[in-house]
Amino acid sequence: MFTYKLNDDIHLSLPRPEIDAPSLFRVIDESRNELIPWLPWVLKIKSIEDERKSLVRNLRNLSASNSVNFVIWYKDLIAGSVSIKIREPNN
Repeated sequence: MFTYKLNDDIHLSLPRPEIDAPSLFRVIDESRNELIPWLPWVLKIKSIEDERKSLVRNLRNLSASNSVNFVIWYKDLIAGSVSIKIREPNN
């Protein structure tokens, strides 16, 4: 698993759909009301399987060089995720 250590408490990793989906779904579900105004895609994540499919899609986007998504870990627990979209420069 690729990880990038930010400090003693926080590191990032590439998502592992089968392993990370349950914890990420829990984080989303517990904060759903706070996330929806900022992240409308949260409405589409209604189950662990929805989150697993989303993580698989994210890894495909990485392969296509469209975006990179990381799982955020805080003190060895999943705290959330972050996405970086890759865009072609304007010519």
